[in-house]
Amino acid sequence: MEEILSEEELNKLLQIQGEVRGVAFRGDADFILHETGEQGLKRLEEAMAGIGQPIKYREIRPMDFYPLKLDTISLVVLKRLFHFDDERIQELGHYLAKVSVLLRLFMKYFVSLEKVAEEVPGMWRKHYTVGGLTVASLDKKNKEMIIRLENFNPHELYCQVFKGYFCSVMQMAVGKKPICDETKCAFKNDPYHEFTIKW
Repeated sequence: MEEILSEEELNKLLQIQGEVRGVAFRGDADFILHETGEQGLKRLEEAMAGIGQPIKYREIRPMDFYPLKLDTISLVVLKRLFHFDDERIQELGHYLAKVSVLLRLFMKYFVSLEKVAEEVPGMWRKHYTVGGLTVASLDKKNKEMIIRLENFNPHELYCQVFKGYFCSVMQMAVGKKPICDETKCAFKNDPYHEFTIKW
């Protein structure tokens, strides 16, 4: 079997600080089930156990906090195990937004973009203990929103996950498919991540 993670890379990922709600793990597992079936989830659990980080995804409690490093390792492993390219990782982000009951309820009751922008930082803090998410600008006239993510750099794969996620959220808000780009990236020597969304 191919090596999914080198010991050196695993040790680096194990240094990641912070926590994330279990809903992230469950979402990853649900996406794998949706895309590859029961056998795919079994392969993912076996791969995680094989690198000494066993996870029983169905036992994860969605609202409990878990180490962000474990979510990051899981994300890296699923990308490599299933040979997902950036587009597939963005699809994971889209999927996570579409299946989130909390997000759908939020979008139902906070229909204005201004209210969404106002609530974004609090929603982030409810799911992550590190980093901060804000709406840097909202220009309804030119149909553009810039979302800024600061102090959150566990792995560059999250750039693709969030690109897909934010695009899906904006689609729910405006009712049509937007164009989403990461216009600044902390992994490319920018001080933070920025996602520009146009609709």
